Amino acid sequence: MTTLHAEAEIRKAVFIRLSPGTDLISGIAAVCRDRGIHSACIASCIASLRRASLFVVVPKENRVGGGYSEPVHLEAPLELVSGQGSIGETADGELFVHLHAALSDARGRAYGGHLIQGHCPVLITSEIVILPLDAVRLKRVYDPEVEMPILRPT
Repeated sequence: MTTLHAEAEIRKAVFIRLSPGTDLISGIAAVCRDRGIHSACIASCIASLRRASLFVVVPKENRVGGGYSEPVHLEAPLELVSGQGSIGETADGELFVHLHAALSDARGRAYGGHLIQGHCPVLITSEIVILPLDAVRLKRVYDPEVEMPILRPT
């Protein structure tokens, strides 16, 4: 078993409201770039979305027995009832927003998974709280144990 952990100080919380039409993940990333945030946790995220695309975990024949699906596209207006995640950097230093969400449609059917950047425009409003982290960097690097990139604390 591998355990990765690092201690961090939490800076002042940042509240974000994204306007209609703004992509949820791109909007969060833009605020982080404007504020010089390189590592953070997304403590809370609620929103209405025009549509959404996400990955879900599926069985796969690999070392860990699972991985992510092809994109699932939800075209109707959706309510993002709960979202949490992490913000870090790719190996090239680009900001990476890793956001998982629970969504519901107009009939109350629930969906959930890993949201895909560029495919989740805000419908009416959004309310997001991020907690910037000091003294730790989250880097997205390939992990041979799970055969995919993961955020690793450094």
